[in-house]
Amino acid sequence: MSRPELVDVEVIVPVHDLRRPIARTVQSLLAGGLGPEHVRITVVAHNLRSTALCSALTAAGLGDVATVRECLDGERSPAGPRAVGLAHANARFVSFVDSDDTLEPGALAAWLALAERDRLDAVIALERHASGGLVRNPLVRPWPRRTVHGVRDRLVYRTALRGLFSLDAVHAEQLAFTQGGTNGSDQPFTLKLWHSGRRIGLASRRPAYVLGDDAPTRVTQTVQPLATELAAPRALLDEPWFSRLSAAARTHAVTKIVRIHLLPQLAARLETEGADEALATARELLDRAAPVAPDYRRSLSRIDARIVAVLTSSVDVEALRPLLAVRRTFTHPRALLTPRLLDSLRRDAPLRLAAASVLLSLRAAPEAR
Repeated sequence: MSRPELVDVEVIVPVHDLRRPIARTVQSLLAGGLGPEHVRITVVAHNLRSTALCSALTAAGLGDVATVRECLDGERSPAGPRAVGLAHANARFVSFVDSDDTLEPGALAAWLALAERDRLDAVIALERHASGGLVRNPLVRPWPRRTVHGVRDRLVYRTALRGLFSLDAVHAEQLAFTQGGTNGSDQPFTLKLWHSGRRIGLASRRPAYVLGDDAPTRVTQTVQPLATELAAPRALLDEPWFSRLSAAARTHAVTKIVRIHLLPQLAARLETEGADEALATARELLDRAAPVAPDYRRSLSRIDARIVAVLTSSVDVEALRPLLAVRRTFTHPRALLTPRLLDSLRRDAPLRLAAASVLLSLRAAPEAR
């Protein structure tokens, strides 16, 4: 098969369920502000026959606007169809859009113009919910800058692939997805890119990526054992390139894994699976994390640090439950302050993160909509 013609942007849309509103997604891409000579839409039928997806697009009057490819890997991870799309892409930039999401009108043209103006290797899009609310991530510094920095702008908290990514940079940095797991497959892709030294910009005051809220199924929200849920971050800790990151970058990553991935998922699963199995998984991850980021506990809240201490010293489920309940009260002083008061000023401490979340509105003015 001949290689497709080079375009400015190739948008890769994985579809694993024909009930997804794929027509809505494709129509929003057509309204992205780029003509057909500048953008190609590639829809990847994930564990579906391409003929079925072609029929669905044709029925919506979109049969001739997208290239359809198959990914029959038998897995539930979005990594497979994304990798298939990348393998066939021939564009200056690639963009990934989930099949229940949309882009605000003119988004692709605005992102591309920003990338060209500032010579960017990646453009991070602002995210909004379908209701219009801003997703407060990434927790960047408040004042506008041409580029953002992996550590200083806390990019570790933004792993989702929303925006534009230079295909040359993807290949040169050997960016890839974690295969097999249903969640977190994009973590090594984005984390490696954020700390690669490449020029990365935030598309503030520009059209946003819109998260759909009406999909009938979401693979990434399927409840599964904690060991499966944490497969991607566990694999990340073993990556040779991860060990070569700066101490600050590793500390931010491990703090985020514990705060965002481990503790909330542990709380959810103590009641739904064998407590012993979940606790063993949590302890094993903490044991692996400590050597690569010895200082990560300094940025944890007092309640999170206490939970980690209990996890690493005992397996007392009853001691954990009230602590896990307190951490859900985000305004509680123990959830905002660190064990050492001075550490509350660390860049990735809860108090600084809360302030950055509020100030993000300065980078997302109303005219971006």
